[in-house]
Amino acid sequence: MRIYFFLLVLLFSFPYLGNAQGVTGSIVINNNSSVTNHPEGKVNIKVISQGASQMQISRDGSFRGAVWKPITHTIYDFPLIRSGQEDGLKTLYAKFRDGNGNVSEVSSALIELDRQAPYNPSFQINGGLSYTNNKERKVQLILSCDEANYMMISHREDFAGAKWQPYRESLSDYKLFGVDGKKRLFARFKDLAGNMSEVVDASIILDITPPTNVGLAINNGAKYSKSNTVKLSLKADGATEVQLRGSDEWFPLQKEMEWELSKGDGQKVVYARFRDDAGNVSKAAKSFIIVDTTPPKFGKVVIAKNKRYITNYAHHSIELFVQGASHMMVSNFSDFRNGRWQPYTTTIANWSFPPGDGVKHLYAKFKDEANNISKVYSDSIILDSTPPKNPFVEVVHEGIAYDKSNDVKFLMSDTRKVPLAIKADDAKFMMISNVGNFYGASWQLYKTSVDSWQLEGEHDGVRQVYVRFRDKAGNISETAFDRVVIDNTPPVDARMVIDGNNVYTINKEKKTQLKLFARGADQMMISNFPTFDNAKWETYGQLKDWTLDGQDGVKSVFVKYKDFAGNVTEPVADEIILDRQPPFDCLIEINKGEEQTNHPDGIVWLKIRAQEAVKMQLSNSNAFSGKRWEKYNPLNLKWRLSPTDGDKEVFVRFMDEAGNISQAFSDKIRLNRRPPQEGKIVINDGGKLNNSNEVSLTISAKGATEMIVSTNIDFRGADWEPFNPKKVWKFNNGDGVKYLYIKFKDEIGNISRPVGARVGIDTKAPEQGMIVINKKEKYCTNINGMVTLRLFARAATKMMISNNSNFEGTDWQPFKPFVYDYMLDSEEDGEKYVYAKFSDDAGNATVPIKASIYLDRQEPVNEMLVINNGEKLTNNPDNVVSLEIMAEGADEMILSNSGSFNSATKWEPYRPSREWRVLGRDGAKNVFVKFRDKAGNESSVAKAKITLDTTPPIPRFLKINNGQTAVNTKFVNLTIQAKDASHMMVSNNPKFEGALWEPYSDKKPWQLTDGPGLKRVFVKFKDAAGNVSGNKWAEITYYQGSN
Repeated sequence: MRIYFFLLVLLFSFPYLGNAQGVTGSIVINNNSSVTNHPEGKVNIKVISQGASQMQISRDGSFRGAVWKPITHTIYDFPLIRSGQEDGLKTLYAKFRDGNGNVSEVSSALIELDRQAPYNPSFQINGGLSYTNNKERKVQLILSCDEANYMMISHREDFAGAKWQPYRESLSDYKLFGVDGKKRLFARFKDLAGNMSEVVDASIILDITPPTNVGLAINNGAKYSKSNTVKLSLKADGATEVQLRGSDEWFPLQKEMEWELSKGDGQKVVYARFRDDAGNVSKAAKSFIIVDTTPPKFGKVVIAKNKRYITNYAHHSIELFVQGASHMMVSNFSDFRNGRWQPYTTTIANWSFPPGDGVKHLYAKFKDEANNISKVYSDSIILDSTPPKNPFVEVVHEGIAYDKSNDVKFLMSDTRKVPLAIKADDAKFMMISNVGNFYGASWQLYKTSVDSWQLEGEHDGVRQVYVRFRDKAGNISETAFDRVVIDNTPPVDARMVIDGNNVYTINKEKKTQLKLFARGADQMMISNFPTFDNAKWETYGQLKDWTLDGQDGVKSVFVKYKDFAGNVTEPVADEIILDRQPPFDCLIEINKGEEQTNHPDGIVWLKIRAQEAVKMQLSNSNAFSGKRWEKYNPLNLKWRLSPTDGDKEVFVRFMDEAGNISQAFSDKIRLNRRPPQEGKIVINDGGKLNNSNEVSLTISAKGATEMIVSTNIDFRGADWEPFNPKKVWKFNNGDGVKYLYIKFKDEIGNISRPVGARVGIDTKAPEQGMIVINKKEKYCTNINGMVTLRLFARAATKMMISNNSNFEGTDWQPFKPFVYDYMLDSEEDGEKYVYAKFSDDAGNATVPIKASIYLDRQEPVNEMLVINNGEKLTNNPDNVVSLEIMAEGADEMILSNSGSFNSATKWEPYRPSREWRVLGRDGAKNVFVKFRDKAGNESSVAKAKITLDTTPPIPRFLKINNGQTAVNTKFVNLTIQAKDASHMMVSNNPKFEGALWEPYSDKKPWQLTDGPGLKRVFVKFKDAAGNVSGNKWAEITYYQGSN
């Protein structure tokens, strides 16, 4: 146990002034400290003396073992104790002596040696609770440590920035730092000697955010239910419990649970709120559903407007009537096989029944939105789709003659009234007409005969009678008909034409085509003789292939016609000349028999001959395509051969007056006008530059036998030489562009046009090489390490670029002043080099050059923004908030009230905190921040939100005992109303002295001040943001009574 003797220390620290006759002295330990915790028990001593030259200092008042030493004003590391001694109150003694041997009185000083650190440290937050939901992030710390005088508390384990404070066992309203999450606090303790305890820690989860994304669905969001027992689907991020309106109990949160709605049909609503482990309660969620347990009723089905019969199974209208239905199922079968639910409609326009005659049934049932299903409703109808069968009608006049071969009946008289025989199975009605469309006819009762039916027409011709039948369901049979022919007149307008009235025919087989006509004819007879010897009747036709008789000359053909009734015309005839011999003794000769020609236009002279020809046809091909017949001419004539050179053949054929065409005759000649073709000279295999005056030539030309080569376009001084595809040529000395020309000649002397080639002679390498990366920027931030290179080298045509100085694996490429998307060595960030060298087309190359850039692709990370220590509301009248800003690797930051970071916002140096002004009137405010480093890499956007509320609650009224003016008791009830209030303060005096804020309530019991008289009660309000309203008051008279 510690004993402090401060007063005693002061007492013994003063020197004894005795009979030492001027020799005095004192000592001070550790600058008058009352305690020390030096681990070896050592102290510093300050010596104060007057008239002394020597001193003795000892731990023992008897100075046993002490020796006189010269005066020293400061003694360092003097041991308070001997080895093994324990802590406690320690005394040092001193005495002083002058040169005459005079000794002062003994002086002493006290100090306590304390090397024992405070022990049994303990630390709890909120009594060891796991969570806190204090909106101000304040907690109570419970601390304990034996022998502690000071304590230090920090959010950091290294206690950076923390300060010592007097030891207390309880610390209220300690504010946690940052946003929601696990918070860990550290504490250590110290005694007066400076001994520190071990570090202890405690943690708690700060959670001031109520559950979010709350959701409540009844029966998975269904609109209707046909039961009052439903399934609730619940969700809320962070919640562990749920409370439903109608129950005061909190239930463990589960995804689904059964719930019993209030009894009866109608719209039902369920409210739910959620609570997390920290006790934060969410806003209420609600969901609606309509309970409907009554199925549709008063149903009716009507088929085809209530007809008794239908004649086909498809395309019938159905009418459906019901009350309270949203869907229906309709079927031809009572078990509704293959049926499906469909939206309810009062009419089905096209309904089909199963094929087959008989009674047809239709069934329907209905359901509402809640899936309540009605009873089955039905209707029926008779399907009769079979018309009367075997329809028959026949004209049965006794004067009819029947031609079986032609299936034609003839009526020999001109009468038009005939009896009819009629028959049909299952007929109820019949309709008779002389026309197939029954125009003007009407239905009459069915009977099997008609005694006298009036046929149409007054002259010869076909007469027809039509009849059809109908049964009682309305089915109409096929049409039956019969016809007779009235005919007493032979065919008329008889005629015939041979080969379209041509004068000649040249057919080798003497075949012709006859065009025949006779109105009303059914048969015809044709012959080469007027007596029709051996001719036979045949079916009438308007075209007939016919073979003439005999040798060439004038030929005649005869024909006569007969109708169905046997009426025969007089014979008619036509004639034609048969001529089958073509022109003969034919000849064609080109240029009097020469073998070739080189006429520049391909013109030749033709000699032509043929006997009995009247026309001729000339062509450069034996197909004579597109060539017209022209008048035969035996005189020599000009002819143009086909345009291309080569072997040519000219064809001719002849035609006589009858149209006989001879075979084709021809003659040949060769047309040759082409000099050597495709002449070409290539220098050094097409290279544009050479670093030597001597070059190799590659020469080609089709059909060439000689060539001439020169550097002059006019070939002066050059000689023809045999054609050679390879040749070495030497230009005159000097750099520059050199030209070379060549012409070719074939074996018959045709000379080609000259062709040329050029080559540059260059022996100097490119100069002034330069490479620039990204316009000399210091950093590259491209994620793929891609940059833009700007390159220059005078006269360069090729370049080689590489990330290493030896250009390993790199090839020459065409020179470009810019290379976009060039990829650096991007495996790791850091300083990167790009090397380049240049070459011209002649192969002259420069020495390598290089440029560098720093690759930095890592943007600032762990960005965070906290407004007003994470508070949800602010009522700052100037819209000013405090920002806590955090990002690793940031050099600059940009703040904005909008996520677009418009041009008005500017980058500023990064700092961990600053004040910020949000814009606009009250409401939710967002602040956005993003960061960038020196390279310009920008971080993601961090955002924080706070609600600005500078509008205080609006007091509406305060009533005492519902507005009474007088009471006989000082215990009254207050009725209070204010808009947007969360707290209120009530007092009997306008200064609200001693009053406290309490949660807002519209009812409150209250006690008036003592003594009768006029009493006033005052109230003011505060919202969640801390805005305080003005006062509202009410008064009442308190008269004498008993309390």
